Amino acid sequence: MQTAEQFDVYAEKYLALATEQGIPIRRAKALMGISRSLIILAEQLRRLAQIEEEEKRKTRCLRPPTEGGLSFTARANSRSPRAQRSAA
Repeated sequence: MQTAEQFDVYAEKYLALATEQGIPIRRAKALMGISRSLIILAEQLRRLAQIEEEEKRKTRCLRPPTEGGLSFTARANSRSPRAQRSAA
């Protein structure tokens, strides 16, 4: 996959071609459009990298859920201490 920096370089090259002396206007407009598209793509890749980094940070902060929701441990005698006293 191309990096944002690589797209920046391509955009600069197309912009340089578009501003050459004696180039037809239609060709210059097309080259400038390509340059703008590459700049936008580079910015989108940077934003995607930021989003991925934010998601990684959030994932690290969360505790993994226990299987089946909340976990409770069963006691050997499941009756409450009060119920145990009244039964005796």
